[in-house]
Formats: sequence, structure tokens, C-alpha cells
Amino acid sequence: MKIRKGYKYRLKATKHLQRQCTQFAGACRFVWNKILAINDRRYLAGVPRLSYTDAAGLLTLWKQSEEYGWLKAVHSQVLQQCLIDLERAYTNLFAGRAAPPTYRKKFRADRFRYPQGFQVNGNQVYLPKIGWLRFWKSRDIDGTIKNVTVSRRGRHWFVAFQVELDVPAPVHPSATWVGIDLGIATFAACSDGTLIPPVNALRTL
Repeated sequence: MKIRKGYKYRLKATKHLQRQCTQFAGACRFVWNKILAINDRRYLAGVPRLSYTDAAGLLTLWKQSEEYGWLKAVHSQVLQQCLIDLERAYTNLFAGRAAPPTYRKKFRADRFRYPQGFQVNGNQVYLPKIGWLRFWKSRDIDGTIKNVTVSRRGRHWFVAFQVELDVPAPVHPSATWVGIDLGIATFAACSDGTLIPPVNALRTL
């Protein structure tokens, strides 16, 4: 049986690395808000929203443009994960599981995620296009790391690892079992011979 678990640590980032994290988070915020605004306008115009594939194609054109060419400085996987998150937000909205996605604000939703390409060595993590980051490792990381998320809370940056673990399926400790048959004259008849009479609260009152 596989389960997922998270580990979160505070980063020991230098000012240079903090600026890079701010740049990556800002690019994700820009892409999220830009696609969300486009879809809001399309909704008001009665036009279907952009799918993930459409948004990814538009992102490629932005990187090639002179106006948004600065997005090329950010790792492509990070921006693609942002589009995946937005697509998931729309899926949850249409399934009735969540409210509509909202615009991200600076310092309040600064985060980005790597699904692969990262490395972990002791209390250091390597992030493509950023480099090695040190963190306060308060406990060991168990399991296989599936993705790495960097986020800001207040003045500090944090790194979170989502891991996958193999655990045995839970087994009830009881060594006995009993079958129950529900009825009318008798509320329940158990396979071990026990009979549970009906409450008949209305008749008693």
C-alpha cells in the first residue's frame, strides 16, 4: 500500500538565492494570473476557456516574444506545474469540490514546484536553474521524493518534499467475526445466536 507524506524545512538561502526564488515565484504568479484573466474574459464572451494544452502553447509563444521573453530565465517545468495547478483548480470547480480560482498576490502566494530534476544531498537540495540550497534538516526524509515545492511565508523561504512510502495494509486486530441480519420483529439477529430486540420507543411512551 502506497501513501504520500510531506516534509517541510526552512531554507538557509543567501540573498542571491532568495532573489532567484522571488523571480521564480513571481513568474509563476504572472503566468497564473495572466491565464486566469484570459479565461475570465473568454467566459464573459461566451467562449470556452483555455485548456492546459492551449495555455502551454501560449506560454511557449510568450517565451519567444520580446515582451515576455524574461520567462525563459525560469525553468520550464516550474511554469508548466503552475498551469497544471490552474487546470486542477478548474476541474475541482466544475466538479463542485472548490470555489473558482482566484488571482495570486505578491507575498501571499509565492511558491513554485519541481516534479523532477532536483537532487537532495543531506541538508542540501539542488533546484535546476537556481542551484544548491541549504535547509535546516530537523528530521530525516523517508520514502521516495516525488516533488519539491519552494514557498515563502513572511520573510522566510521554505522547502517541502512530498514523498511516497510503502506501508502494510491495515488489518483489524480482532480474530473473530459475526454476521448480522436486520429484521422487524427482532432488530438484529447475530450469527452467534445473540438477538437484539427493537427499541419500540414510541410504544413505550
